[in-house]
Amino acid sequence: EGDATIGIVEAMPVLSTSTKVATDENGGVFAPGDVVRYDITLTNTGNGRARDITVSDALSTDAFLVEEVLQGGAVSGNVVTWNADSTPALADLAPGDTIQLTVRARIRSIVADGTLVSNQANIQSSDLEGLVRTDDPSTPAANDATNFVVSAPRLVFEKSIIIDGGGTFL
Repeated sequence: EGDATIGIVEAMPVLSTSTKVATDENGGVFAPGDVVRYDITLTNTGNGRARDITVSDALSTDAFLVEEVLQGGAVSGNVVTWNADSTPALADLAPGDTIQLTVRARIRSIVADGTLVSNQANIQSSDLEGLVRTDDPSTPAANDATNFVVSAPRLVFEKSIIIDGGGTFL
């Protein structure tokens, strides 16, 4: 009786609901030569701040040429990185806050029809142990990569011969 109960509540950020979506900018199928827009959305659904966030996204060098990185990201080869120095909003993401990061990449002309392209970004914060991977929100699976299949154009040639003045072609 009369004993006080002491509880400790630890405030922790949660970034595991962060997503990555791929969109073909011309609105058609994903085809060689098309530009793909990847939008990475980080949302802190926890009750603590996420500080010093770094997001890295390694795009396949076999499939892509990086065209443009937005929101202050830097490119080295085909690895795109955003951090608190280049993108100030990543210095401190409060509970309930969201930030979107974007990279545009062109599908190489040599990518074959039917090629599965799979990609996932990695997220780290000084307030989290380990890394968090983005999720494809279009599937029910958790923490899965964002995928699409390249549809290369198929050309069909038809040849016909018209004989001027009638007659027979031998």
